[in-house]
Amino acid sequence: MTVLGDMKRERHLLLFVLFICSGNVSGDEINQADSKLLEKEEMNITMSCDYSVSYTGAEYYLFWYRQYPNGHPEYITLKANMGSHNYIAQFAKDRFVSEVNSTTTTLTIKHLKPEDSATYLCALRRAQCDTSELNNYTNLRG
Repeated sequence: MTVLGDMKRERHLLLFVLFICSGNVSGDEINQADSKLLEKEEMNITMSCDYSVSYTGAEYYLFWYRQYPNGHPEYITLKANMGSHNYIAQFAKDRFVSEVNSTTTTLTIKHLKPEDSATYLCALRRAQCDTSELNNYTNLRG
């Protein structure tokens, strides 16, 4: 006789991390640390991108986006390396947290849900004096 216990079905979410570098500042670079991440539903996950900049002491913006298959990149958050700017999309306020230090930006998603399965993109841009330009980086519609 074979006895089968209760088998709890676990869902795993696959997240892809890509990088993009916006702006044309020679010597600025951003690279993903992990290309594929897998985690269980309701768990927390942290992804990261390492960056280097050509102008030490200058302010840079670090962006995170997500993209579903056949969709456009969707803005999640922007955080400045010097802490002067920190913007987050309305949908992300409760579960998405971005951190920035002098060489790395991270994005943590709390309590993963199936709809979090997507490609995640990080981007780097040197800050400009005119912050009204930031709207171009938060509304990426095709």
